[in-house]
Amino acid sequence: MSYCYVVVKNDKAQRLALARAHAGYDTPTQAARAFGWEVPTYRSHEAARRPYDDEQAVVYARAFRVAPEWLLFGRNAPRWTWLKVMSYVGAGAEVLAAEEPFDEIEPPPGCEADAFALIVRGSSMAPAMADGDILICRWRDDVSDLVNRTAVVDLADGRRLVKRVTRGERPGTHDLIGLDLVVLSGVTIERVAEIVWHKLR
Repeated sequence: MSYCYVVVKNDKAQRLALARAHAGYDTPTQAARAFGWEVPTYRSHEAARRPYDDEQAVVYARAFRVAPEWLLFGRNAPRWTWLKVMSYVGAGAEVLAAEEPFDEIEPPPGCEADAFALIVRGSSMAPAMADGDILICRWRDDVSDLVNRTAVVDLADGRRLVKRVTRGERPGTHDLIGLDLVVLSGVTIERVAEIVWHKLR
């Protein structure tokens, strides 16, 4: 079971272009000519000027060696699109940030290319999040965009946590609040990530 915190773009045209490029065709025209498709029609499908239908999806999927349901709906994603599991994230447990992925998971439909996965450790965000839940995240440039929201934060001391972010008393600091109401006050956030998808364990 899964649900979205943020509605992410489900772009058939983007997936078609990705499949074409991964199959080794540098341009839409090159691919269309290789398979004998009408160049203007295929180009319009990749450019999202005209949606392709179920029958066309089957033809494209066979040519590019992907599942038709991935082109149409983002399901049954090819392995080369899977997301890296970068680390655990602490929800009451002590977790240090890591940048070396240790696993991969199939992305949810509409997932952006720069997304990554984290696994929750601890119970401070229960019942909203449980130990073992998977969070799909994207780094954000500005912490202020996520104030008063639940987010993933990397702290100056190396910890990676998932908490509700609020403004701290001192400028440049923040308070982090768990659903257990334990507050980490006056922390320095080095980096923040938006949670775009949450899969229950």
